[in-house]
Amino acid sequence: MTTHRFPTSLICLALLLGTAADSRAQARQSPQEAPRWYQVEIIIFAQRPPAGDPQEIWPRDVPLAYPPNWMALQDPGELAAAPAPADTAAATPAPSGAEAASPLPPEAPVDLAREPYLLLPEAERQLNPQARDLRRGSRYRVLFHQAWRQPMVALDKAPAILIDGGDSFGEHSELEGSIIISIARYLHLHTNLWLSEFSANFGQGSGGWPELPQRPQRSSGAASLLAGDSAEVDLWGYRQAPAGLYENILSRPHVVDRIVTFRQKRSRIRSGEVHYLDHPFLGLLVKMTPYEIPQPETQADLNAALPQP
Repeated sequence: MTTHRFPTSLICLALLLGTAADSRAQARQSPQEAPRWYQVEIIIFAQRPPAGDPQEIWPRDVPLAYPPNWMALQDPGELAAAPAPADTAAATPAPSGAEAASPLPPEAPVDLAREPYLLLPEAERQLNPQARDLRRGSRYRVLFHQAWRQPMVALDKAPAILIDGGDSFGEHSELEGSIIISIARYLHLHTNLWLSEFSANFGQGSGGWPELPQRPQRSSGAASLLAGDSAEVDLWGYRQAPAGLYENILSRPHVVDRIVTFRQKRSRIRSGEVHYLDHPFLGLLVKMTPYEIPQPETQADLNAALPQP
């Protein structure tokens, strides 16, 4: 498999903008200690192979799945605007995965400084210069760029954070999957991502590609808009085709043309530094910075902030 290296100029820029930290600051945590928090920022981008490179041949029997212990990043603006349920006690309990994906109850105020897995505003991202450089390059297309804060725990307790980006095709996006960030002596990153290419559905079938799994927070009963008929379809027989074939095409406007997976593990990540993961069709930049949760405000502080009569 041919590997395309990330441009040296962009790597140097990333490292210069990242501040190196002592690896001993990421030493082991005792079970009694509260988990340390980090601000995490990730850029995932598609990269076009240089002209003249041989065409990569990718296997089609790739297993695609979301892990059961997942976490969805939340937009604080959407959480704040969401109406509270009329009767919380009578509300139907959510499945276990969805419970983990909701760091805030609907009626609670959004506290961006103290709540985990909330998307940070663009002004608080540290990799904006790298993202601008990528967008200026003709070979690169940024699919995902977000930052959030989270407590770091051991691998066996760390949730898989759902990722999606790029253009949308029905219920799916070009980039989908999950990542796991954990800590032992160092920070570690595991990627379970896949990049899909799509084409219009003319009844040509799935081409042997697996059906894309539904993102966990979506209804598992929703019909996939991407799965094609695995059997070959006679395009000349459309006049005699049953009505079900037309309905299939109308309800599933796109089929998968190619899927490439991005499964890597990066160990010994130093906090404050920018790290790069390479792939023939994808690239990933990650930076993790220690974050101190602000102390809760006292009642005296709250009273002082209120307007005086």
